[in-house]
Amino acid sequence: MKRARKNKGFTFFEVMVTVAILATGVVFIYKALFLTLDFQDQLSHRLYALQLLDNKIAEIKSYYKEYEDLPQYFDGKVDRVYINNRLMNFQYFVNFSSIFEIENITRVDLTVAWLERGRRMRLSRTTFFPIKEKEK
Repeated sequence: MKRARKNKGFTFFEVMVTVAILATGVVFIYKALFLTLDFQDQLSHRLYALQLLDNKIAEIKSYYKEYEDLPQYFDGKVDRVYINNRLMNFQYFVNFSSIFEIENITRVDLTVAWLERGRRMRLSRTTFFPIKEKEK
């Protein structure tokens, strides 16, 4: 009869394989975490830019209602904002154009741009609103 083995522990090889598998799992978990944090940053910047666009369109409409003229001071303007403890620069580009097929309607193309991880990101909105004819 064969003698029963008295040492009932793990071998060095079994322990090393287990550690390697656990380390690989931890690396994948951290990679997923950092990827999720990057996507969260991108989403928060995009949502903030969308809110800025909505506010600027409302300002343009309000300015026109008050002064009956289109504001030109938005083009090239930069808003500096802290988002998640980082300074972000949002720059505006505005284009006013009349629509020739429809009288007294102005098209406003508003774009906000910012740098994110070395890449220039842009978000645009277009709106239309009526223009009163100026008296001669």
